[in-house]
Amino acid sequence: TALQHVKAPIISLPWRWLTDTWRFDRSKLFVALLILVLGFMVIYPIGSVVISSFYPDEKSASFGFGAWLSAFAEPGMVEAISNTLKVVLVTQAIGLPTAIVIAWLLARTNVPGNRWLEFGFWIMYFLPSLAVMTGWMLVFNKDFGLANRWLIALGIVDEPLFDMYSYWGIVFAHLSTYAIAVKVMLLTPAFRNLDGSIEEASRVCGASAIGTFIRVVIPILLPAILVVFLMSLIRGLEAFEIELVLGTPIEFQVYTTKMYTLVSDNPPKFAGAGVLATSILLLLIPLLGVQRWASTRRSSVVVTGQASPTKTDLGRWRWPVFAMLLAVVCFFSLLPLGLL
Repeated sequence: TALQHVKAPIISLPWRWLTDTWRFDRSKLFVALLILVLGFMVIYPIGSVVISSFYPDEKSASFGFGAWLSAFAEPGMVEAISNTLKVVLVTQAIGLPTAIVIAWLLARTNVPGNRWLEFGFWIMYFLPSLAVMTGWMLVFNKDFGLANRWLIALGIVDEPLFDMYSYWGIVFAHLSTYAIAVKVMLLTPAFRNLDGSIEEASRVCGASAIGTFIRVVIPILLPAILVVFLMSLIRGLEAFEIELVLGTPIEFQVYTTKMYTLVSDNPPKFAGAGVLATSILLLLIPLLGVQRWASTRRSSVVVTGQASPTKTDLGRWRWPVFAMLLAVVCFFSLLPLGLL
């Protein structure tokens, strides 16, 4: 009996060691395979683009910076970079403050139907941008748009007032598809989860609702706002289809459409397109780092042990604000799709 009690752990110990080792190695093997698959899907195409950018032309076998010099010397390259910055910065300058105010109204005020209105912005985001843009062309096209025809028929204007094939048409297309909707989607939960005792303390000190919003709520949520801004900025730099459809007839090129033009040339200039793609990657990497830093930074202070959500009473402005938000949702989603 004593030998049986001694033999049992001696015999089972190697078996346990083997099973534990296999389980450990199996998890490591799964992680390694996952890293290899992701590395092939991400690193391989990026590496191919970067390597191709150092060839002077497709027939050359030696590395060099000739493709870089010729790519940035392409006609219209400086203008394309300038157009990209103008579209992205103006879109963010209009979209971010608008989204912050809308998110605050939906999450921190007693506006009626705030959950349904928030769902409306989700619908705006998931609508295909090309379909929405086609609907807007039916409304604001310079030649056959309904808005221009009605204004001329009513005698308000003598010539077409709106034109989707323009710089402001491109900005409007971005604002009506994702630039505002995605910010509202991401910022509304952040505003909703804010502890209401912070706002109450501000009002006890004599601040108004608007003063509390500007001087207390916005600084506290600044890390979340910064993350949303950087995500939208990266998305704006990658935008392509709106600029291609609306910018091509007026020869308005941005960075991405210039890359498309180089690839579509005869013969294709893959080296020049690789240079532009590598340049945009070098610009996005620091932005991704800043976004990561902003999303992981912790600078909040615990005021109470339990969150107490409170909402600002809009009083007689409840229904006008509701009507305004409902009009925004319907205008940006139902109007273009209804015309289609």
